[in-house]
Amino acid sequence: MAIQLGKLKTLEEFITLGLSDQFDKKIIFIRQGADLAALSGDTSEREAAINKAAIDQLYISYYTATDVKRDDIIIPRNLPVIYYGGNSKESLQFINKFNVNPKRMYNLPEPMLKSGDKVQFSKIFANCDWLPKTVFKREEAIEGAVGFPVIAKIAKGHSGLGIKKIDTAADLKKEPETFELRGEEKSFDLYSQFIDFDREYRCVFLNDKCFIINERVPTIKEDQSIRTKKVDEKVKFIYAYQDMNKIPDDFMNEIYRISGEVRKEIELGLWSLDVVVDKQGKIWVLETNSATGLGSVKLCEVYMEVYKDFYRRELPDSFKEELWRKYMSQGHSIYWPEYKEEILSSKWPMDYEGILAKYPIIDEYGK
Repeated sequence: MAIQLGKLKTLEEFITLGLSDQFDKKIIFIRQGADLAALSGDTSEREAAINKAAIDQLYISYYTATDVKRDDIIIPRNLPVIYYGGNSKESLQFINKFNVNPKRMYNLPEPMLKSGDKVQFSKIFANCDWLPKTVFKREEAIEGAVGFPVIAKIAKGHSGLGIKKIDTAADLKKEPETFELRGEEKSFDLYSQFIDFDREYRCVFLNDKCFIINERVPTIKEDQSIRTKKVDEKVKFIYAYQDMNKIPDDFMNEIYRISGEVRKEIELGLWSLDVVVDKQGKIWVLETNSATGLGSVKLCEVYMEVYKDFYRRELPDSFKEELWRKYMSQGHSIYWPEYKEEILSSKWPMDYEGILAKYPIIDEYGK
């Protein structure tokens, strides 16, 4: 029996009633483990509950670290795949063992490797006007090849881990050759020009379309930034959602110019571009990320974009409304009003207050 889109009222109806191939349109999500904190950063009990509910409703999930050992898995070959496995041994074994169709994958291991390694990325784009000047030898940095202050980094860091601002050549000379980071002995792999920036953004893309922009605002409580943190400290950001309708054309045009140059060299599917804007208004790229953190809001935004791109059709408005009510608004409620000051300090903030006035808090997710 055919089911008309207009008759679908809720998220559950869309997923459970549509059993024909016209409606049974889920998305596969392959990642290394089931840990929600690893997927979306440090999560509160409430945030973890919202994230789990959204993942369970929207995605068919596989975990390469454990599922690679199973022999009873058959991966549907007609569905789109969000791949967050990277180049881990288990993940590469998983996609080979279960014949995951690469033509249906949003991200492949090789582009993820180029994107995730700061040394490889810096070498590929060394001549681009949007990448801070970078060298890979400590001696060159000491001699002032990129100026001072300098930003010293490890090749594979995240959330500010393994990054340190060093003010002078004398300070860099005194810096230990190696240091302990989360139980491992590390050394800096690259040294980059310090950009004195006003604002920092994460721009999230599906292929060549930017569909989310967050301003990364350090929390007032921690009062921490790349300028002041220690090498083994993370930077606590609020990812303030920006209203895409408020962002000026000149900003977006430059973002698209840069992202176009990136994708010519690294064909990423679901990815993000981390940029800063300096005192003169110039945009600089800090890094790309092909396993962008996904909290409940992004889980839904990504679902909608991948669905539209893969199936070439929009989700029903009633389905989108249900996503907002059950997950997206609830995700926003975690940060508003606790981080109201940080959010309102961002350049083009979304109307958090209006969203939460429209959608009531759902108590079943906890406090």
